[in-house]
Amino acid sequence: MKNPKWLDALFDEHRIIRRALNTLLLSASSTYILGERELIEQVLPLYKEFEDVFIGSYHYRKEETLAVLIGPLATNGYRMRKVFTECHIILRDMFKDLIIAYDLGDWERDLASRAAIYYEAMEDHMEDEEKTVFTGFLDAASRAGINDQVIDQMFKEIEESLGGRFRERMLGLVSRMEEKLLDTIQKSNTAAINVANVKLCERHMMVKETIRKIKDSGMSRLVLINDREPVYELLRIEGCFDRSLFRAKQLSEKIWVSMIAFKDGCK
Repeated sequence: MKNPKWLDALFDEHRIIRRALNTLLLSASSTYILGERELIEQVLPLYKEFEDVFIGSYHYRKEETLAVLIGPLATNGYRMRKVFTECHIILRDMFKDLIIAYDLGDWERDLASRAAIYYEAMEDHMEDEEKTVFTGFLDAASRAGINDQVIDQMFKEIEESLGGRFRERMLGLVSRMEEKLLDTIQKSNTAAINVANVKLCERHMMVKETIRKIKDSGMSRLVLINDREPVYELLRIEGCFDRSLFRAKQLSEKIWVSMIAFKDGCK
């Protein structure tokens, strides 16, 4: 059965948020492991705007409005309303803590750790929504006979209240974050990837492909974010790694960051 337009929109917004989250985590982790402040300086102000406008004033507002409309009609309506009030407040407070660390000039592990914890919490929240909460919304709307067009119009009014070309502006903001990170990290002859949420069967292929590109381009370092201890098996079989410069740090319960250096001129 095909999802209604409004539900597809919420899933699509999660994909956009994940792009921005990934960039934030990469920039904070790379700043810590490389000791280069410019990475987070280029990205965090843009993410702050994105978090305030797209996540807070748009995505959260849509979810909370939907919870008010549908929540009382759902069997677990109380839980839904709780998710879209308390959880949003907690997540926004976690991001505020990250900003405080940044404003205090803490560019070391604390900032990276706060970014990793925030990243984990946001991912867990969105996964819970996608697996259970959105399904509850859809079921409640169907049983109550709420027309999809009513929800579509409600979402449209929220978007229009945020100004013209809103979606285009927000996608542009995310692209600027990604470009700023890429341009800045390449100045230090480094590449960075996050495989924390990549399927196990795909992540090694992704890492190996990135290593191949690094060799071909003549870069010297890779910042790798993983959800477990670093991929030591790659270190064992890859002769171009400079093991004396290898570093790995655990940032949160699930997130590790590694700095993998390559020997000069090694192919």
